[in-house]
Amino acid sequence: MKKAATSVLLLILIAAIVSSCGSGSGNASPSGTANTGGNAGGNASGATVTFYDGDTVLKTVTVEKGATVESYVPDKEGSTFIDWFATPSMNRSFDFSQPINEDIGIYGGFSQFQEDARTWYIVGSGTSQLLMSSNWGQAIDDEHKLTKKADGQNEFTITLDLIEGDEFQFVINGSWHNKRGFGYITDPKLPDGAEAFSSSGGIGDTNSKGSNIKVMTSGNYTITLKTSPADDTYDDKSPTYSEAEKEAYNQGTYDAIDWVRNGDPLVVSEIVEDYYIKGAKITAWEDVYSDVTKFTNDGSGTYVLEVALEEGDEFIFTSTNTIGDAVSAGTTYIRFNNLDDASQALFDKTGSNNIIIKTAGTYTFTYKADTEVLTATVA
Repeated sequence: MKKAATSVLLLILIAAIVSSCGSGSGNASPSGTANTGGNAGGNASGATVTFYDGDTVLKTVTVEKGATVESYVPDKEGSTFIDWFATPSMNRSFDFSQPINEDIGIYGGFSQFQEDARTWYIVGSGTSQLLMSSNWGQAIDDEHKLTKKADGQNEFTITLDLIEGDEFQFVINGSWHNKRGFGYITDPKLPDGAEAFSSSGGIGDTNSKGSNIKVMTSGNYTITLKTSPADDTYDDKSPTYSEAEKEAYNQGTYDAIDWVRNGDPLVVSEIVEDYYIKGAKITAWEDVYSDVTKFTNDGSGTYVLEVALEEGDEFIFTSTNTIGDAVSAGTTYIRFNNLDDASQALFDKTGSNNIIIKTAGTYTFTYKADTEVLTATVA
């Protein structure tokens, strides 16, 4: 009996040794490629990074959680590598300086070169001379045109003064076709971390690529628009899309806007800003610049408007900028969210913060430009 028991124990020990050897750490990663800089798949301290071209896996590596992954440039016959992106939609470049804490995919962008024969313009408004003359694209001429570089690449540049509060986009005509807005800017911040540009919404388009670029730091800038027309797409899922106006829904998959701040603005002009009411009933949503619709400036930055309004009228307040004899539409819009708490109780609002009259009456609006606060009373 003692000999039999000893034999059983010996068999159990051999089985345990064999099992331990079969679970060693020398296995290949799931993709068959060697692990680089991390533990094998399944280890809680490792994260798997998969590089894709569409649905095709180009490379898989494993890194320690909290570490970064190294970029590389893949080869694809007949195509040029553009960049690595964080999402399959290619909306945002992947940031290789960020630590990896979970399994992720990184998506490669490839393009076939096609010369861009379009002419690009800057359009917008504000208090800088060039954008003021643009007046939201109502005027487009040579001074608004970007210059194409002569090296055969699809790069278009313009150097201009921009003043805080200016808003602009790049387009190919006055109908704002092929617009390139804030979502194309590669980095909106200055080296010290301050914002140079921000997103400010846009006409009929709220996604970042169609948003106006708002100037947060005045300066003289050189801006470069890089395009890849072979990879343009159309937002045909938009509820307002039509084939007749498809160019208004054109988007550049790999287009990008780079910029350099050269220094302070070369020209700073004295600006006079005025405010007007604009609404469904009172102006039929037209810009009507008259004494009836205009706020009165008391000279200290406080603006007052007394106006009779009908029940249900929907409205906002807009602005104009005046430099000398030149007047253009401004970039300031005063809405429901500018009202103080007590004044908000007098009105309803739309999803876009337009103001709606609850009760007909004569209203007095007071706007302080320095605080951007609007108050209202009704008689």
